Amino acid sequence: MKEKRIKGVAYWLTTVLGPVSFVIAGFLHLSHSTQVLATLSHLGYPVYFANILGFWKLAGAIAIAIPRFPRLKEWAYAGFFFDLTGASASPDCWEPSDYSPSAPSIGTGTDFRTLSFLPKEWTWSSAGHWPVLSLPS
Repeated sequence: MKEKRIKGVAYWLTTVLGPVSFVIAGFLHLSHSTQVLATLSHLGYPVYFANILGFWKLAGAIAIAIPRFPRLKEWAYAGFFFDLTGASASPDCWEPSDYSPSAPSIGTGTDFRTLSFLPKEWTWSSAGHWPVLSLPS
């Protein structure tokens, strides 16, 4: 019973911390923070890219935070994964010797940790399509 409680706390802790970081990043992107614009400019991305990233980061965080909608959560986690792996790779492609991708890599790891702490009551449905998290009826 104690192990189940620890696993539940770990799941909710990683589930909360992931979206919180994306809410903060989303607001920084949408408010055109100087650091965000400087980074995007340095990497060669246009300014409007901040609006696109900011919107989808906020939308993904909301999708993770609201109850139910397992398919939406699945897509939000996939989006977080793509965002964070892209954030790790972009600077390396631009200036290979000048960057350490530790922060985005830690975020990607948090996505996987959250999935590893899923409660056992949740099942994987495989009715002829990709697995979708679903709560038992």
